[in-house]
Amino acid sequence: MNAKSSVARRITLIALMAYFILARIAFANESIFRNALSSTVFVVSPLSNGQFELGSGVVIDRQQCTAVTAWHVVQNRQNTIVFFAAHDENGKIITSPAYYTQHARELGIHAAVVAGDPNRDVAVLQLDSMPIDATPVSLAAASPLTAENVHAIGNSGVDDGTLWRYSSGTVRSVYEKTLHYKHEDGTVQQVTAKIVETQCPTNPGDSGGPILNDAGELVAITTGSKGDETNVEYGIDVTEIRTVVNNAGLACGSPSTNFAAPAPSLQPIRPFPPISAVQPEPSRQPAAAPTEQPPTVSGEANASVVAIRTVPDVTVNGQRGLEIHIDLQANNLEAVPCTVAAIIADENGRPLPAASDAYRIPDGRSRAVVGRIVSLYDHSRINDIVLFIPYDELTRGLQDSNLYSYTIYVDLYDQPLHRWLIKTPGQALFRLRVPQA
Repeated sequence: MNAKSSVARRITLIALMAYFILARIAFANESIFRNALSSTVFVVSPLSNGQFELGSGVVIDRQQCTAVTAWHVVQNRQNTIVFFAAHDENGKIITSPAYYTQHARELGIHAAVVAGDPNRDVAVLQLDSMPIDATPVSLAAASPLTAENVHAIGNSGVDDGTLWRYSSGTVRSVYEKTLHYKHEDGTVQQVTAKIVETQCPTNPGDSGGPILNDAGELVAITTGSKGDETNVEYGIDVTEIRTVVNNAGLACGSPSTNFAAPAPSLQPIRPFPPISAVQPEPSRQPAAAPTEQPPTVSGEANASVVAIRTVPDVTVNGQRGLEIHIDLQANNLEAVPCTVAAIIADENGRPLPAASDAYRIPDGRSRAVVGRIVSLYDHSRINDIVLFIPYDELTRGLQDSNLYSYTIYVDLYDQPLHRWLIKTPGQALFRLRVPQA
């Protein structure tokens, strides 16, 4: 073998090694982006002048339906709208801002600020609902290290016609710093907090978005950049985020389904095999509505059930049970807080008595699982409201049997006026058969 041939082979080997290393890094980066995308939200917060503050956020707890964002994006507004990433029929991410504008009624989720600290530039949003595949991000145990790799997702591409942008970089330094933000009303917000300085490109619309380490853990949220220098970007350190969340008594990282009723005192759970297929009852006439619900509603406010779907054998916080997915049409209920209730009745349509306070209708004694919603417009289609009831709550107080039969009624309760809104709750009638182990 001559010298030239040996050198050529070495160059080829080095090139192949470099290719595989770069391919592995690219795959790892794509994996981090894909996993974090289900946690990331596009934040639209209306201003008093008719304009909107745009930003990003990240889900931190599913049971409490909470996400964090930058305080300067939402301040203390209670009428913010958030969007999760949508996908087309081929599974590709829809990045066009126009798509989300056109489908705001179906995709937009109302969110309100429930905690925050302007000095740390951290706000906690509580969402009225979450998609079933939304996943909370894990908070890193400590601040990132200098030179550590980081990954950021944000929504700075509205003007360019693209959302859900990914960027990567390294940590330049972690230190205390004071920043100032001027709001549209002329007030100035001073931020004094631990800052993670990175090389991840940042633009308006990225604020509040997640900055993640190679493990996909949240190490910071984007807050801004140093305008007179290139690639000097700032994030609010995870320790500041954790302080705001802990001070508010909120949780981080619970994967529980949204709209789960408050957890009752835990009882030993009997093992159940999967529920048999849920079949609609086309041959039966809808049973009479539960007697605790008025059949009519005053004024023009009303709602109707569009569809009910069920997912059996779901485990939430260690409890196995049934998920109930509901689509509603709400009319003349803009910004009215309502409780959606799936009322559990026997096979003859008689509501079962509540076995615990955690699973009952708001103004009575019937057994039910409930969730909170707010309609964004006068006429809204509210899709995929998810309720969960454990198997032991479903059967509690009933005589042991090899077969249980149930009817599910769905109704909507106007909280401010204490009234039921669906004129015919019995129209959505299903029977569930739950074989006992």
